[in-house]
Amino acid sequence: VDDPYIVALGTANRDYALLADAAGQLGYKTIIVAGTHATAHIQAPPCVSFRSNLTLAQCHQLALHSRVNVIPIADVNAPSGQVTVIESMMRGVPMVATACAGTSDYVVDGVDGLLVPPNDVPAMVRALRTAWEDAALRGALSRNARQASLDKFTFPAAAARLTELMTQLANRQPRRD
Repeated sequence: VDDPYIVALGTANRDYALLADAAGQLGYKTIIVAGTHATAHIQAPPCVSFRSNLTLAQCHQLALHSRVNVIPIADVNAPSGQVTVIESMMRGVPMVATACAGTSDYVVDGVDGLLVPPNDVPAMVRALRTAWEDAALRGALSRNARQASLDKFTFPAAAARLTELMTQLANRQPRRD
């Protein structure tokens, strides 16, 4: 709370150059946790730092205490980041993510997260500024994300949905040819 920051976690298919550019334009403290091969090529502004080789518990703590969690996706044709999305939602951490297969399947833009078009630094800047500055929005995104995770991503929710689908299939009339 006293030293707010953005966090981005994960290595696979992330567009950290875009995030570093956007965060640098805003001057927001940003921590990117990824393998060094995913960040070595990035000339980061002073407000962006890179970390690697953290434990899962350390990653969870960084995410939990962040002001905003960002999932910037590089190749929108290769779904990735779903685990980070779901974990953010389960913890009620406000989230900004690239709109693509994988994130758009989980996040409702403006309801439980903010989605930005791929490869769009100005859109990322706008979304980060909005999420950073609007405490009421962050609170709503947090609450809605947490509730969505309970409604959709828990074992009981998945079991209920599977039961519903199986019941629908069982009640279908057989085809007559």
